[in-house]
Amino acid sequence: MEKLVEALEAGAIAFLYGIEDSKINHRVYPKGLVEYARNYQPTDTAQIARINAGQPCSKAGYWFTPAQAESRRYFEQGEIMPSFSDSRWGDTIWYWSGEE
Repeated sequence: MEKLVEALEAGAIAFLYGIEDSKINHRVYPKGLVEYARNYQPTDTAQIARINAGQPCSKAGYWFTPAQAESRRYFEQGEIMPSFSDSRWGDTIWYWSGEE
């Protein structure tokens, strides 16, 4: 059971921080669950989907990325989300932080 919990935690970290996990081949690692989360597009308008760097901002407001410390900033809808290529976290993925 402990190994399963650790694998789920590893999957959550890979998802949240955009860590490349395609080479992980462990029998309990939740690769399918992580892939589903990465491809999930919410239909509930109250929920805001994450945005990969290089894509336009889907909603004006404040966004943050774990790829850079103190990254929270305001973006206008349609503005292209920046990338931090020197980040040790991997891909730059932006998460909704609110309107204020």
